[in-house]
Amino acid sequence: MGKLVGIVDFIQNTVEKGASTVEGVHRSLAAKPFEVVRMVKPLDEMVGSVQKVQDQCIGGFYDLARALTHSVGETAKVIATRIEGGAEQQDKERIWK
Repeated sequence: MGKLVGIVDFIQNTVEKGASTVEGVHRSLAAKPFEVVRMVKPLDEMVGSVQKVQDQCIGGFYDLARALTHSVGETAKVIATRIEGGAEQQDKERIWK
């Protein structure tokens, strides 16, 4: 692995880990109002349903962000490999897969 590919890999991993960390904080903060409203017992079940939908939306957003980061990172690795002169090796590896 060349320097450029290593840098791309590092950035990709850092962004994906950062997205997971931010997702955890987002979920934690988004849950606070629900915790308060759930203290009103007649609303507990309904609030739980709304919170579940919100959690799915939050998860979907961060899943999409990670998927996009992965795709961009993989594309950048191909470009970096070609820049570093590994186009011939990359073509050979693709043929033998």
